Amino acid sequence: MAVRTADDILVGGGRVFIVDGTKKNELGWLSGEIKFEEQANTNAVKESEGGTVLYITTDKEVHLTFSLLEANLDTFKLLNPAYHAIGGTGDTTADGEGYAAGTYQGDTTYQIEFWHKKRSGDYRCLRVYKGKIAGNFTPLLINQDTENPISVDVVGIADSTKDTDRNIYELFDVAKSAVSTKVPNGGW
Repeated sequence: MAVRTADDILVGGGRVFIVDGTKKNELGWLSGEIKFEEQANTNAVKESEGGTVLYITTDKEVHLTFSLLEANLDTFKLLNPAYHAIGGTGDTTADGEGYAAGTYQGDTTYQIEFWHKKRSGDYRCLRVYKGKIAGNFTPLLINQDTENPISVDVVGIADSTKDTDRNIYELFDVAKSAVSTKVPNGGW
């Protein structure tokens, strides 16, 4: 198949944001590949007379997987809804700012957006409406000789407030002419 436009050849990475109301919080510098995939769970249903087997999709989720290269405290606080701030005035635990984590277990979800700048200057956005974040956010592996990215997996689940034909994610382009108002931070 011939290439239709050079703009559709994916080159380079992008940026990931957690959306909090109208504020888009960038997670930090990404390293390596960014992977997005849909996964559908199916059940086999056998038709009694004809012996036909039907596979019916019973549930669907999506995964957005990437690696963070920056291990800053603000990002960890965004990714960990169970944090307790430490440091500052009157706290003798830390000289600077930080956080502590406890045994809280919750079902917190976030709107997650991955933005990719295309060759033409247009942008493509993958928006997961309700993403559960999984990963090892304690960067205790420090290698003197190389980088140590932190793997993050966002599991997109259905948002019950939206129509069933568009309740997990959306993928769309923003034209170069609208970047300043529609892309986080006016683009890059």
